[in-house]
Amino acid sequence: MWAKHRKASGFTIVELLIVVVVIGILAAIVIVSYNGITQAARDSQRQADLSTIAKAIQLYKADNGHYPREDDGANGEVGEGAGLDAMLAPYISTVPKDPIADANHYYYYDGDHYCSGYSNSAVLFAYGTDTDIDGQGPCAAYGSAGNSDGEDDPNIDVNIYHIRLGDTDG
Repeated sequence: MWAKHRKASGFTIVELLIVVVVIGILAAIVIVSYNGITQAARDSQRQADLSTIAKAIQLYKADNGHYPREDDGANGEVGEGAGLDAMLAPYISTVPKDPIADANHYYYYDGDHYCSGYSNSAVLFAYGTDTDIDGQGPCAAYGSAGNSDGEDDPNIDVNIYHIRLGDTDG
């Protein structure tokens, strides 16, 4: 009897390699997209947090006639429980912290800041961000190094991560 030859079913090694390569490419695309999404989410959270803190500072000013001052101990990292946090306690239940909250990512308040030619400015900013949205570079330092993008109008937020609230003396 003649034996019938059956064709073996299955995939060849080349077909399997093509599938593995395609899956690898798709995985790489997903990972890159995920990283971008998480960075954008952190920056959105930073903007919301800074807005919340700025509103509490404005309420402080409304009650006290001035922004929190450096002489009163307001300067420093925000969300650490002292300084500005204590002053804002009546206006905000929990002072937010940066989403990463490490030595390179935090919120900072300076009650005696030189900002765009205005001395004695109350300034709130994020130290360290994931992306630069306005093209000017987020404020990456504090004190005299915490420069703005050169905005001339003191009533305009000079950077989405660097907010000049107004003059400390009133």
